[in-house]
Amino acid sequence: MQELNTLIKQCNALLVDIPEHKKLLAGLFYYKYLSDRLLFRVSFLLEEPENNLQQAQAVYAEAWADDARSDLINDLGHECGYLIKPGNTINGLAKQVALTTTTIKNALTQIKLFDNKQLSQDLSKINIGDVNPVTWQQLLKQLTTVAVISPDNDAQTPILPAAAVFLQQVQKIIITL
Repeated sequence: MQELNTLIKQCNALLVDIPEHKKLLAGLFYYKYLSDRLLFRVSFLLEEPENNLQQAQAVYAEAWADDARSDLINDLGHECGYLIKPGNTINGLAKQVALTTTTIKNALTQIKLFDNKQLSQDLSKINIGDVNPVTWQQLLKQLTTVAVISPDNDAQTPILPAAAVFLQQVQKIIITL
């Protein structure tokens, strides 16, 4: 929890001049949670469990390029209820050179939902605002430094209820900033 608190404060410092930056911060951490959960879940489904997000990202990108991608998409639909393409995870976005507010908005709108109306409503509430490309790079670099969940807890915990609890924790920290 201390690591999460520190990460939120570091990201907040980058966004403090942006109008409604606390809503943006909460939305980004919600997206990070979904992104991290997906990466760990993919590595588990592919029977290559990873404890490191960068390695889990590499496993996902490799599997996405494979002929069995449609099987993976179906598995994620059943397991997670959503799909984020490898290039649109937080780690995938952080690797992009020309990162803009439009890139982030596109990543959010390209999440494939599998009959998941609650997640769709939650994602539509994320207010991206207008952040300059340098700040996006710094922000995403910070977000890739820490996994906001433990890969050990991933297999048994339902994702959306856990994401809602996580978002509440993040909002409690943000309120104190």
